[in-house]
Amino acid sequence: MDIAELDRQIAEIMEKGFDESFLRYCAETFSSYTYAPSNLAAARRHAFYLRFFMDEHLSGETAFEADSLHGVVQMIGEKTMDETLSLQHPSGKAFCRLFVRNWCRSFSLEEESVN
Repeated sequence: MDIAELDRQIAEIMEKGFDESFLRYCAETFSSYTYAPSNLAAARRHAFYLRFFMDEHLSGETAFEADSLHGVVQMIGEKTMDETLSLQHPSGKAFCRLFVRNWCRSFSLEEESVN
């Protein structure tokens, strides 16, 4: 799969919305981490920022300040794109799941203890 096919699949997800299995995955992934009170609100908004990144990515708008929340969205989104394309079976669905995992992990206490 190349980036054009992944973009096509992401656009299809944007059009159709997230399915029930993805929503369950989001809830399970979010619940599998512990968050500092200051990071909890951002962590809870994982699906919002996933859609935000997908929309920005598809529109070609990617210029964000690195230290802003939009910069974090961009950084996690680009990392997730690279991870997805390196998979044996990349897909839009895999991208969405990896983004949520990366997002929740980046705001978790577990990640803070590593940095």
